[in-house]
Amino acid sequence: MGTTKFRLAEECMRLLSGGRIGAASKFHINEIKISVCQVANQLLKMEYMQTNLPLGERVPAGAAVMTYDNLPAYKYKNVSAITLPAAPIRLPRDVGCFSIFPTGDPLAEFIPLQMGQSGAVSREPLVSSIIGICYERFGTLVQFNQDITIPNEVVNISARLVLLDFTQYDDYTPLPINADHEWQIKQEVVKLYGGEPVADKLVDPGVKEQSIPIKEQQQP
Repeated sequence: MGTTKFRLAEECMRLLSGGRIGAASKFHINEIKISVCQVANQLLKMEYMQTNLPLGERVPAGAAVMTYDNLPAYKYKNVSAITLPAAPIRLPRDVGCFSIFPTGDPLAEFIPLQMGQSGAVSREPLVSSIIGICYERFGTLVQFNQDITIPNEVVNISARLVLLDFTQYDDYTPLPINADHEWQIKQEVVKLYGGEPVADKLVDPGVKEQSIPIKEQQQP
């Protein structure tokens, strides 16, 4: 995390304007910010939540479930873990961490435990064998009750987290996205406005021009 709505919009404007944002630009940054939010919400498969959950808990206005795919599992102590790209909204029974499952198999959800319960489960082999793979969340760290990694393979996990709709973030609050998401958002926003991603082009051996549309680069 780290980038903001304003920074993403500004970078999109630079791509659309050939590297320079002039006063006469036909694009307005407020329009670009709206598009950034729309693309980000779509990219993370945003689903709005009901204001009230079945057991009466209230969910903040503007909260939505966002899906993060392909989070790699790694060995952690004598078990395994994943790192979430953002900490979800605090809700009773940790509903903010809505579900965690193998990427591509949303029906195979892992079982959430309250903090401190994994020790009790691990001491009861019969219970552990019946309930299968469980996890506890500590901030952005999700620790499983067993090692789910596979030697020489990448085990990808998906997490559905309750976060604020991207329109709820102000211009300078860090957004809950990673570097790959940033790149995808910029690419999609540029496409929306009829532009093409700016490509690097070698115009001279050892000289590389960047942030200049290809049609404006000098040909050798």
